[in-house]
Amino acid sequence: MTVSETSTREFDIDRIVMLAIQTACVLPAGAPRTGRQWDNLSAQARDFLEINIDHMQALGSFARAIELYDVEAIANIDSYDLPPTTLIVVGDAQFSSTADTGSTFVRQIGREEYVAIADKTSTGRPSVFYSQMHATTTLFLWPVPDVDGTLQIQRGRLLADNDDGSLTVDLERHWTKFVLYDLAHSIAVANSVNPLKCQYLRQQADLALGPSKRLATSKGPGRAVLSHSTGWRS
Repeated sequence: MTVSETSTREFDIDRIVMLAIQTACVLPAGAPRTGRQWDNLSAQARDFLEINIDHMQALGSFARAIELYDVEAIANIDSYDLPPTTLIVVGDAQFSSTADTGSTFVRQIGREEYVAIADKTSTGRPSVFYSQMHATTTLFLWPVPDVDGTLQIQRGRLLADNDDGSLTVDLERHWTKFVLYDLAHSIAVANSVNPLKCQYLRQQADLALGPSKRLATSKGPGRAVLSHSTGWRS
């Protein structure tokens, strides 16, 4: 048996869309990617693909979507808006200044702890930050930086758009089966396919979800953090 020397084959968005449409039994195998029917169905499918993948990020943080991101801090400025592609800020951060070598640990705190800081205008090297998530995610540093520097955070970003069929989905390849059946289910429901077929597609998507999530989760060491008072003493 001869094994291929490459492992780089990855389906583009239009290929996934076509397979999903065929799996939903809305178009037969071998149907061309041309004509009004294909244009209408593929446009619908790409919209569903966008919705489904955006929803996936509500299921948890995936390693591919978490990145180290540098926020350029300015002396005497305490708040910084992150790009609109920011979904969440996870974990802690580190601050390095232009005046010193090395970096210092900066802990992420919640709203209650930030509100409890009596003097939010005191300056120094930041030791904590609060991430306020509204239409725009804003970081608040405390103490307020007394020098220019860089705050390196762990940012969860939105996955890339899916409107260009010649590109690939912004997910690892092991997600392909879930994405395919999840999309096929959406297409089948929207086009009034037999309910039993719709149920089957949903079951197949759900079966593929668990393994894909487990493989996509960061494999770094876990850490337990207590966020309430206890009777323990060090």
